[in-house]
Amino acid sequence: MRGIFILVLLSIFVFANEHIDNLIKLAKKGDSNAIYQLGYCFENGIDVKKDLKRAKELYQKAAKLGNQDAIVTLGLMNLDNNLQNTTHHNNSIKVKMKNDFSLNLTTKDLKELLKKAKSGDKDAIFTIGALYESGFGVIKQDREKAMVFYKKAASLGSKKAKEIILLREKWFCWLVYLVICD
Repeated sequence: MRGIFILVLLSIFVFANEHIDNLIKLAKKGDSNAIYQLGYCFENGIDVKKDLKRAKELYQKAAKLGNQDAIVTLGLMNLDNNLQNTTHHNNSIKVKMKNDFSLNLTTKDLKELLKKAKSGDKDAIFTIGALYESGFGVIKQDREKAMVFYKKAASLGSKKAKEIILLREKWFCWLVYLVICD
């Protein structure tokens, strides 16, 4: 029985090394998805020693190659750093919106939102896009970043994100039509 256990552990170790070696080979060839996955391994300590600095470098490289997952992940990492560096754990952020609607979130709420977004929760990713859309506390208004998050949420099946993207595309087409016909 002990021999079987050791054999299983050894095969897991060999497979893990093969997986990382394969990712490294593909990454060296410029495969943005492999670079992103390698960054994910370093961020989470999967088959390699956890190294957030190396993970961020790999995400940046994949993002420069146009990898949307890397762009979203970098956005989440930067947002997480901003939260840690600029707010106290018990602080709350109150935002007054149109029609006297106000939203009150604690830093703990925002960190939970980030955690969900990092795990691929489409609603959390959409919400972060909405926060970038209007600007919120430490999140400065940035419609381009908002669109990146909307597109990621849409790719995960968010109907709300798909609607926003469609509305923006229609608005843009209408604008182009007005300029051309004018």
